[in-house]
Amino acid sequence: MGIMLSALSLFLMLIGGLATGGEARLAMTSNFKTLVDVQWKKIEPAVSIRPGEDPALGVFWRYRISPPFPSRWPPDGSLQLIYYAYAAGLSPRRLVDGEYVAAPWGRVEVDPRGSGEPKFRRLSEKLREIGIQGVRPLTPEEMAIFQKEASAEAYLATVTSLTDTNEKDLRMLRDYFCMWCQFNGHIVREIRPAHEKFFRWLGCK
Repeated sequence: MGIMLSALSLFLMLIGGLATGGEARLAMTSNFKTLVDVQWKKIEPAVSIRPGEDPALGVFWRYRISPPFPSRWPPDGSLQLIYYAYAAGLSPRRLVDGEYVAAPWGRVEVDPRGSGEPKFRRLSEKLREIGIQGVRPLTPEEMAIFQKEASAEAYLATVTSLTDTNEKDLRMLRDYFCMWCQFNGHIVREIRPAHEKFFRWLGCK
C-alpha cells in the first residue's frame, strides 16, 4: 500500500500543482505561499474523524494552487493573475484509485508587473467536497506538456495583446491549460464563470 500511495502522490503532484516549497511558480517568489499557509490553517475540513474512529477512515486534505487565470481576456496590459486555492484529499481505506476534491476556498490576486503585494480573498470558511477525481498514468506526451508549466505561466504574465503574439507561444498556452483542465474538471466547473472568455478562447475539447 505504501508504494502505491507514493506513486499516487507523485502523480497528483504532477497534475494538480501541489503547493510545496519546491514548485516553480511565478507567485511563489513573493510571500504567496506563506499567505496561503496561514489561511489554510483556518479552514474547517470537509470530513473530520470522530473521537474513537480509526484514523485511516479519515480524509487527509492538502491544499493545491491552480495555475494563474487572467482577470480579463483578451489581454490588454492590465490583467491580474488569479490563483485559486482548493484542496485534494486522500483516504487509503475509502478510495484507492482517485482523490476527493474540494471547491476553491480562497483566491489570490497577483499583479504580474510587480505592483503591490498578493491579495488573498477567502471564498469559504469550510471545505466543500465537490466530487472524486480519478487518476491514471500520464503519457509521455502529457508529461511533456505539464513540464511547460513555468513557461506557460510566465508567458501569460507578460502577454499584452493577442494581435502581436507568436502562434507557437499561444499554442503552448492553450496546450498547457487544456491539459490542466482535463485532469481538474471539478475545479474548472467551479471557476469557469469568472473566466468565461478565457475558457472560450482556449477551446478545450
